[in-house]
Amino acid sequence: MPVITVPPVLKAGEFYDVKITVGEIEHPNENEHFIQWIEFYIGNVYLGRFDFAPVMTKPEVTIPLKLGHHGLDSTLRAISRCNLHGLWEGKVQVKTE
Repeated sequence: MPVITVPPVLKAGEFYDVKITVGEIEHPNENEHFIQWIEFYIGNVYLGRFDFAPVMTKPEVTIPLKLGHHGLDSTLRAISRCNLHGLWEGKVQVKTE
């Protein structure tokens, strides 16, 4: 399952690094079993997709994110696809001040 690391409260208009890793324990990264991609959303708004090759890349990304509205409660979502086990989703709630 994707794990999203970000401060729980973000200051509006400032960039913060959002780190997405796959699993609390490192996911296999072999030709036969690997993470193919991670998609990143805020609510249902698509922010980006990151594709990975097995063995030579690690399914981990850091994305600078800026939220523009004061008082906004938002859900950050990451969806990853394992070539053997399909789709997995991780979520984290953040607040903007």
